[in-house]
Amino acid sequence: MNLYTRALKYIDMNRVKELREEKIKRKKIADEIEEQIREELRNLNSPEFSNWRWDLGEGMTSSGLFKTTLPATGDVDLSITSMDASSFSSVEDVSFDSGTNSGFTGGFSADGGVMNFSGDVDYNTAASTNALDLSKVDTVSISAIAGNNSNGGMLPSNDLVAAFIDSDFNVSDDFTVISKTSNSFSNTNINIPQEFRKSGVKVFLYSTTGVFADQGQHLKPFTISISGLNHATMGSIGSGAGSATGVNNFVASYLQKDATTANFKVLGSYLWDNIQIAKNGFSLGNNPNFGQPGETQFINLNTWDPAPVSGNRNQNGNAPDADGNDAPGVTDADYIHIGQHMFDTYKNSKLYGVSNISFKRKTPMNVFVGLDDPEATNFIRTDPIMQGLSAEGRKKKLLDMLEAGDEYLLKHLGMTGSTARPSETTMPPSWDQAAAQQGPMPTGPSGYKKPGSYDPNKIFNLAPGSLPSPNIPYTGPGRSNVPGTKDYGNVAATYGGAEAERQKKLKDASKGLIPGRGQYPYRPGTKQLYNPQTGMNLSAHHEPEGEVLSEKKRLKSVKNATSKIPGYYDGKPAPLGFPIQEPPEMIDGFHPDLVTPEGQKKQSNRYNGLDPQSAKAMPPTGNPHIDKKVRAAAKKPK
Repeated sequence: MNLYTRALKYIDMNRVKELREEKIKRKKIADEIEEQIREELRNLNSPEFSNWRWDLGEGMTSSGLFKTTLPATGDVDLSITSMDASSFSSVEDVSFDSGTNSGFTGGFSADGGVMNFSGDVDYNTAASTNALDLSKVDTVSISAIAGNNSNGGMLPSNDLVAAFIDSDFNVSDDFTVISKTSNSFSNTNINIPQEFRKSGVKVFLYSTTGVFADQGQHLKPFTISISGLNHATMGSIGSGAGSATGVNNFVASYLQKDATTANFKVLGSYLWDNIQIAKNGFSLGNNPNFGQPGETQFINLNTWDPAPVSGNRNQNGNAPDADGNDAPGVTDADYIHIGQHMFDTYKNSKLYGVSNISFKRKTPMNVFVGLDDPEATNFIRTDPIMQGLSAEGRKKKLLDMLEAGDEYLLKHLGMTGSTARPSETTMPPSWDQAAAQQGPMPTGPSGYKKPGSYDPNKIFNLAPGSLPSPNIPYTGPGRSNVPGTKDYGNVAATYGGAEAERQKKLKDASKGLIPGRGQYPYRPGTKQLYNPQTGMNLSAHHEPEGEVLSEKKRLKSVKNATSKIPGYYDGKPAPLGFPIQEPPEMIDGFHPDLVTPEGQKKQSNRYNGLDPQSAKAMPPTGNPHIDKKVRAAAKKPK
């Protein structure tokens, strides 16, 4: 018994057939859907296809665009961003309360409002405006101040810079707004890059405060004013048993948390224990008398500085000292005291203050504006030949031009020009009076009598543009026949003059003619036109006769040819197994996209959709374009 025979014992062939039939049905449905899509595409690309609803759209509306030159306005502010939360899309690092202009947590103040940048952040302190229309401005003006540890803010570690971000998350280069050492309000004008002079652009302000494992760099110069912790600055103080220095990273991370007793304790224990270990070593040591009656393995050495509240000099009180006396350790009260001191002293620090963000047009700009835009008034101007003339003079000049045009048409082309002339529109005092002047609508073609049957007492002349005169025969919209008949020519001949008479003669001359018996008649008993002189049929298009000549062995389609390539799929970069284009030369062992400015910018496009949570957890990459987008993404609203 072979393998196939044994397998049949466990396979239901009816079920196999059902599955096969279902597969065929699904394939058939998929083919039908594919053919429907192909048919739709063929129709859309056919020259006979017409989307008449779209084709009938207006070619020009009040929103149509035209190019104009906007004049320079110098230092005049064309738009001003108000210093409140409604003008900004990310405000978690800033506050808009007026400060005291003292200390480094008091904050800054300004007459028109101020935006204070917090120091309680991780990698940067930042704010982003709402999306703005920068299509008609070329300069952004920003007024800002940096802290100096006594003017309301803390001395920053880096300058405050600005960048522009468009709706596609393209980020401009950085522009310095204010130096970290400028401790008074100063104004900076930034020229907006050409590619960002459009709608939907945000102004992103930020200052770097740290990098991975080194946050809170602005805290480094400060000394913790507690005995036992004040022997070095936070950036240089020894921390832990190894060679690590600096506690600013841990302090900065905890200052972002709420001021609670639990957080005070954790921060205080970290600072006291690690700094004392680095300064004085471990407070617990081996007992040289261990093994003798009553002796413990370890003893407290009492080598630490006295704790700020209890005065105890050991990390814990689980062991006696060398003399066998109790040696209590640091208490929770000591830790809480240290942590609360750090929160009270350094939390809510401010680094920068911004009092103004406004936009100007320093130089003339060529822009496209809609006809319904206020700037479009510059587009409507008087013809130069009309300049300096009064309203009556312009009217007389226009009439002379129209009459000269009519004379030219009649003299050289034998055509009668338009009789339309500008005139004042006169309206009757009321519609009732207008109806009385018009009189009742007598019978006739579409409501009018024939000429000569009007009451002479009711005939009156109206100025052009006024109500229609009853002297003008009317046939109604789209009608030129006597109601109930198809006699178009008679009506035109009766009411239309010489042209109507000519049309009537043509119509009378054509009576009795048999269709198809003109120059090219129909073949007898058929609707086929033919030429009596040649006897050949006539058609609106050429129909080829005979067989189409082609090679016996026809070239296969591209689809059939590519299907023979193993592993081929549409868009495959190397369908034959090797790259069609040679890879670029490496630079110092790296692909150019990783080291060149153009390549790094290209790589940064992968991070355009980065979410805030991932951005906050992402360390610096060394690619300035990526790091800039990460900083901006971290400040997006959740």
